[in-house]
Amino acid sequence: MSLPTTENVFSYACNSITTDFPFPALFLEQTDLVVLLRDAAGVETVQTLTTDYTVSGADVPTGGDITMLTAPAAGKKLVVQRVVPETQDVDLTVGGAFSTDVVEEVFDKLTMMIQQLSEQVNRSLMFSPTADDFSFYFPDLGAAQANNLVRVNNAGDGLDLVAIASIIGSAIAVTDFGSAWVGATDASAGQDLLGFSPPIQTLLDDATIQAARVTLGIDTTYTDTGTLNAYVITPSPAITAYANGQRFYVKIGSGGANTGPCSISVNGLGFIEIVTTAGASLVANQIIVGHICELVYSAARFQLLNPIPAPHKFAIVPYTGDTAPTKAITGVGFRPKLIMIYAKASGPGLVGCATKTDQDGASTLLSRRTANPSTVATYYATDDIISRDIDGFTVGDGTTNGFNSVNAAANYVALCWG
Repeated sequence: MSLPTTENVFSYACNSITTDFPFPALFLEQTDLVVLLRDAAGVETVQTLTTDYTVSGADVPTGGDITMLTAPAAGKKLVVQRVVPETQDVDLTVGGAFSTDVVEEVFDKLTMMIQQLSEQVNRSLMFSPTADDFSFYFPDLGAAQANNLVRVNNAGDGLDLVAIASIIGSAIAVTDFGSAWVGATDASAGQDLLGFSPPIQTLLDDATIQAARVTLGIDTTYTDTGTLNAYVITPSPAITAYANGQRFYVKIGSGGANTGPCSISVNGLGFIEIVTTAGASLVANQIIVGHICELVYSAARFQLLNPIPAPHKFAIVPYTGDTAPTKAITGVGFRPKLIMIYAKASGPGLVGCATKTDQDGASTLLSRRTANPSTVATYYATDDIISRDIDGFTVGDGTTNGFNSVNAAANYVALCWG
């Protein structure tokens, strides 16, 4: 038989299902095939004929098959290698019968030996054929040469042995401190030699980024344990002094909603007032239970970056005039920022309107009065809406067009915004 292929090793990726693996080349005996399993870690296990696999197709020119008794697991690699014994068992006698099949099998076996040697050589370290001025002999590797390295000698024409310590010693200058640190028995001892503080050691020991953020106090939320308008947090690691730029996220707990100006103490360093970003003291309910407040220390105060916005207020207040010089309208429930008063008589369309905002001074009032549908007069006065009060507003009788007149037809409606 002929050997048309030079291959004598075949490998396959396993999938936990396939059990049959071909060997598409001539082999003479079942025992000529060696089967290896290699796992993902590179560990190889030699398989045993009849125990782990069976072989069919010996002495068949096109080869045969390996049948694994158990499908190899996915992720493993199966390698089949032809390894023929390096022996020659044919004895040709003088004058005996000449069998071409026997002689050809001898040649086949010799060729197989050459192929398996070639495959081994291809996996070996080799030098260039032009390196004829280099000695390829290894130096003596006796027991006295333990812990030495093989290297190209100083002349560059061969190999010699050198102690590892001599290479490191000549390449790296190590101080006594560096030597002590390299010789530390574990990471903790090495950190002690480097003089790391406990917080830094904790940071180095953190197993995750999130744990490191907690150690550094980044975006960590601390729950308030204070009392009304006097909030308290105790971050860990503790701070030892207030400093500009310090930022804390505080979840309001036992301190409850603020009722006005309030303060906070961090790690018992003293209470610091909490103000708006404009520097104003807080008003009621700008902090509430469960609110996560973002506080930044600046200029001896904590700025609240995310106060609860005050709700918008609105009220409709009807009233009638009494011609008094002033009349206080109460029961609005808040100090209005904007007041618009409409007056209408039941006569032939007498209509008036007065407006005052928190931007107008004490003597500034924009009034508009319509004498008839086609005539509009706009002017300022000081005795129509006199003031904005804590629970409403005060109007005057007005020397010309007051909003506190009384007659059979007059009535007023005030629209108030807080």
